[in-house]
Amino acid sequence: MAQRRPTSRSELSRIRATGRGRARRYGRDFIDAVVRGQKAGQVPADELAEAFPEPPPREERELRQKLRKKLSTWRKAEAAKREVNSQVVLPGHCLEALTSVQASRPEDLAAIPGFGEFRVERYGEELMRLLSKAGR
Repeated sequence: MAQRRPTSRSELSRIRATGRGRARRYGRDFIDAVVRGQKAGQVPADELAEAFPEPPPREERELRQKLRKKLSTWRKAEAAKREVNSQVVLPGHCLEALTSVQASRPEDLAAIPGFGEFRVERYGEELMRLLSKAGR
């Protein structure tokens, strides 16, 4: 929304994450927020960089994609073994965070929001092995 700056519900509904339903329900509020943002002026460069960070280089994106697939495969196998949903083993946001984490020991994984001590104890060593094999 911040990049496209819609000024009508029609424009708002064309933004993929918004859709027609949200545009109908919240359209006026969203559009008012965009207008207020435009009136407020330029966003300071440091805040802009934080809101819209540069994407990582292609090699890094490819590495993360491969790691994401390996972690997903591991998570599915672990979930099947424990007879639980894969989200119980490792929530999606934790899996995604693991693709870019710089951890040198299992305890470092506890810094990932939602990971928790239980997962560190139960999966930490195995995840560190997977990260190490992937070059992390």
